[in-house]
Amino acid sequence: MQRVLHIVASMDPAGGGVAQAIQTIASGLRVEGLASEVVSVDDPASAFLNSDGGLTIHALGPGRFGWGFSRRLHDWLESEGIRFDIWIVHGLWLHPSYLAVSVAGRSGIPVHVYPHGMLDPWFQSWRRRPFKTLRNFLYWHLLEAATIRKATSLLFTCEGERRLAATTFSRYQPQAEAVVGLGNADVPPVKSTSKDAFAALCPEVAERSYLLFMGRLHPKKGIDLLLEGWAVATRGFPAASVPLLIIAGPGEDSGYGRALRKQAEALLPPGACRFPGMLSGDAKWAALRGAAAFVLFSHQENFGIAVAEALACGTPVLISDKVNIWREIIDRRAGWAASDSVASVAECLKDWLELAPEARNDARVQARATFLEVFEAGQASHRLAGHLLGEDSKRTL
Repeated sequence: MQRVLHIVASMDPAGGGVAQAIQTIASGLRVEGLASEVVSVDDPASAFLNSDGGLTIHALGPGRFGWGFSRRLHDWLESEGIRFDIWIVHGLWLHPSYLAVSVAGRSGIPVHVYPHGMLDPWFQSWRRRPFKTLRNFLYWHLLEAATIRKATSLLFTCEGERRLAATTFSRYQPQAEAVVGLGNADVPPVKSTSKDAFAALCPEVAERSYLLFMGRLHPKKGIDLLLEGWAVATRGFPAASVPLLIIAGPGEDSGYGRALRKQAEALLPPGACRFPGMLSGDAKWAALRGAAAFVLFSHQENFGIAVAEALACGTPVLISDKVNIWREIIDRRAGWAASDSVASVAECLKDWLELAPEARNDARVQARATFLEVFEAGQASHRLAGHLLGEDSKRTL
């Protein structure tokens, strides 16, 4: 069995979708006959490392200097990394990615880089993020362009991501590119207690339909657009007919999270919006299954794991056209898309509110079918394994 080492700064699920993506990829590769382990610069004492789902994680941090620097990681890759046949680097802009490609080059080990959307031009905005844009510009020309050039290949989750990646910086010269997808494992079986787990957090859902946002409370996610658009779209509708709006995810205590709460209180009637925090386990799946629709009007979204999870549950989605998989969803009538502006979001939400029950039921059927056809993990894992083995089979094991 070939061995794959996944290299990432952090496996903390609260940090976004990369950690979950690695779990899904590793599970799928196992079915394809490739064994996976992970090395990160997480603090070994981190609580989330105890719920890894059986995946071996070597935590060598904590990383330092805001760059994920770890001398232990360098030494470990030099001494233990050679046990593996293939390396996959997840993410960019941090020491682990630069280090891994450098060490792999000296060791002769094939190393593939999953940018996970981190080459998207949205992140290079002088107006929105002047300091980080300058930092990334300098970092690219000093280190990251060479990282991309030296990697065996770049791996993309969809064609939209691949196209955008080539437009962000000059000197973008990868040796090879492959759109391998990402995919999600299918939903776990329904438990009799699943609905209760979510209802304990939001008792209102027992008697009221709801729209669900689930993700980090971060400006990139466009939650402020959702709140403004929802306020406009529901104007004039009887209060009893308007679904509850649920905004679930980590980040409530951040400045942005507190601002969202104030915005919801100012724009919406009392009790019209709930913030239950981060959902996991039975509560998460119950929330996705029970939602009338899943909403994500993000300004930038490379793949949108939660979108695929909603589709797996047979829940249609209302998303922005900045979610890179929007075309696949719209073409199969599994959801609706808007641009990332208040007017467009409001129009999309109002169109959905005015749908006949039959149309909503049809969308639920198409949501599940779209997941199975496009986003089920087995297909993505098969493509990834084929690419890795096709590229790497010449190496003597």
